[in-house]
Amino acid sequence: ADCDSCDSSDVIHPLGVLAAILRNAQIRVEAATFWGDGQTLPPLVTTRRPANDPSTDGLIGRPDTIPLFGGKEMLSDSTQGVRGELGLFFDPCRTKGVLLRFFDVSTQTESYNNSGTAEPVVMRPFFSTANNAQASIAINYPGSTSGSVNASLSSELYGGNLLFRRRLARDCGGEIEFLTGYQMVHLSEDLSLVSSTTALSNSPAPLGTVSQLSDRFETENRFYGASFGLQGKIREGYWSLQGMVQLGVGNLERLVDIAGSSTITVPGTPPTTSSTTNGLLARNTNDGHYEFNTFVVSPEAAVTLGYRISRRLEATLTYTYLGLPKVARAGDQLDPDLASNLNNPLTGTPTPRFNLVESNLDLHSLSYGLQWQY
Repeated sequence: ADCDSCDSSDVIHPLGVLAAILRNAQIRVEAATFWGDGQTLPPLVTTRRPANDPSTDGLIGRPDTIPLFGGKEMLSDSTQGVRGELGLFFDPCRTKGVLLRFFDVSTQTESYNNSGTAEPVVMRPFFSTANNAQASIAINYPGSTSGSVNASLSSELYGGNLLFRRRLARDCGGEIEFLTGYQMVHLSEDLSLVSSTTALSNSPAPLGTVSQLSDRFETENRFYGASFGLQGKIREGYWSLQGMVQLGVGNLERLVDIAGSSTITVPGTPPTTSSTTNGLLARNTNDGHYEFNTFVVSPEAAVTLGYRISRRLEATLTYTYLGLPKVARAGDQLDPDLASNLNNPLTGTPTPRFNLVESNLDLHSLSYGLQWQY
């Protein structure tokens, strides 16, 4: 028989249907290293060493201000994850079939925690539109306040395809397939800043007053669309080289949730507690739930180098690129000036503000694993 022939006569097997399915299946599982675009946050928690003046220490723009959280690109380091493929052909000649592809990136997190003693000076800076000047809230300051802050930025990303595959051409050296089907990508992020402060003797607040402050910015990006592409493979001896390109076209839904809160407890008999839904950077002027939809085109490309270990087992090394435009990143949804108007009741400029900020996500991965083909 020539290289285009196939033999379907041996599909009959004592295990019947299961054997017929297995003989037309392929499975690939790969450990992957992912890297891509981080996001640059403004300084959200700062310090000055040593303490000098609570009215100026930790302000944005001062040369002696040291960022403790933010003030740099974050979530830009590589991280681990997994990629996989499950394929099933409808006929022994492998001319038509389905292919399930998936990837999962391990959750990335960057955080800062101050217990109240690790840094003598811990400030939360912002731009006061009430006073038209840089300002800060002292979380921990010698003689004035004792407190802690927990700041974190996290990101989760996963996606996949369910594709119909049809062979377009084949010769002794390789083959090419047309791919079409469904694609989905989910990206969710969470930026959280939570602090608790107790007033000391030099504080303008009554001694022992406890102030709790919280800001949270959450984003979720959901892409669902149709995908179209080509996949080709060539083989020479034990080695093989496979390439895939595809475009996903569809709707990208962006969800943004902004919430803030503050609770102040003044000691007394009994103590007095007051609470609001205003944080520092998440206040009634920008909080809420927002939904946006847009049409996007998501490109993807992959190259796989394979080495046949046995008749059915192959070692693989794969580079993959995935692009997703117009995503909403959590850190980008902050007021661009870190502006906040703390006047209560509100007078003057209503800040912070919210306007959706979009960016492009470029995800790269290098993965290695095994492919089994019955």
